[in-house]
Amino acid sequence: MKVKTKTLTDIFSKLKVAVSSKDFIEQTKHITFDGDYAFTFNGNVWVLCSFPTDFECCVPAQEFMNIVSDIKDDDVELTLEENIFKVSAGGLTAGLNTLEGGGDEKFNIGKDPELKPLPKDFKEAISICAFSASQDVSSHLNGIYVHGQRVISSDDYRISVYHIDSKIEDSLLIPLSSVLLLKDFDIVEYGMDTENNNVYFKDSDGALFFSRLIDSKEYENPDKYFLFEGTRMKFPPDMEQLVGKASILAKGDFDIDKRISITMKDQKLTCHGHNDTGWIKTFVDIKGNKTADFAINPQFFLQILNESRFAIIGENRILFKTDKYEHLIALHGEDED
Repeated sequence: MKVKTKTLTDIFSKLKVAVSSKDFIEQTKHITFDGDYAFTFNGNVWVLCSFPTDFECCVPAQEFMNIVSDIKDDDVELTLEENIFKVSAGGLTAGLNTLEGGGDEKFNIGKDPELKPLPKDFKEAISICAFSASQDVSSHLNGIYVHGQRVISSDDYRISVYHIDSKIEDSLLIPLSSVLLLKDFDIVEYGMDTENNNVYFKDSDGALFFSRLIDSKEYENPDKYFLFEGTRMKFPPDMEQLVGKASILAKGDFDIDKRISITMKDQKLTCHGHNDTGWIKTFVDIKGNKTADFAINPQFFLQILNESRFAIIGENRILFKTDKYEHLIALHGEDED
């Protein structure tokens, strides 16, 4: 069968996110053609693109994509002859060994879910919340929790809450690894496979992104942590530079444990980093009579400053807010100079 080279490269851009190079399951390294769809699977995520063919087989993904990437002709001829997948265009002919075709029954893909519209800001919400989800893959916090009109993430040090434009009927706890792959898709709809605890997303080109879900029963409602009084503050425009320089000598052996001190007193804001190697202070003049003294992880601080400079500083936490987004960071105990 003859296909447009651009058609292949377009579906490759989607299929490649679910190709695994390290998995022990051989099919996860392949693109599967089942007659109606081309799809890939990496153990947790499937990606399906409509691609009718007159053959069924599994083709080595990386090699196939590399071959097509070098083709300059507008059209490519694809044929299957005795378990050899042939690619022909211009002065090029290549043959790839295949696995036996199909395989979607094994992975229970289900290609026609009942779909519901997503809020227009859904992708923005999961993308913004991704950085504060736990990196521990054994934890239920290693995901983005979607419930009602809120998207929530936490790693026990931070909590992010994004208020989306409209309510989602289903509760979803999407693995962080899946969320990071979804950034390449313009997702507009979703569907549920409740029997197997899976979710589908459909993008504007019709591609389906299928992910396992994490059991959300243990996910805690974070509302109580946001109820506190404190000092309201807008951090100055050059706060990133002050924090970045102070973090050079931040205390702590590991990134997650590092901290610097922030002090506001006598119309001056000071960032102070000190550890066994030495100390460093950066400071800037500020308006008003705000006072505060706290220790914070500099990496967490820098990440949220990209989203908001408005904060409420409490006794053991700091809350950053925008119109749609709230981000809470636990503060360290007082540091000794």
